[in-house]
Amino acid sequence: MSQLVRHMYNSGIKVFITHRLNVLQKPEADFKEFTLVKIQTQVEDVEKYITQQLEGDENVKRLSETFKTRIINEVRDQAKDM
Repeated sequence: MSQLVRHMYNSGIKVFITHRLNVLQKPEADFKEFTLVKIQTQVEDVEKYITQQLEGDENVKRLSETFKTRIINEVRDQAKDM
């Protein structure tokens, strides 16, 4: 953890930190007081975003619907628990 964040925390400054689960696995070891808020992607949101990105790209119009669906499914599956 950066010295800056630790210094700010020890000074009484409120700090908001976002990270992936593997970065700060035990916040209670580093902070006396903390609030843990778990934020995860929603599968529907990922699918909607990828679909919109594909629809907005002129080069994608040449792809088959089957391939577009495969792209959406692959990205959605890789985004789980992010």
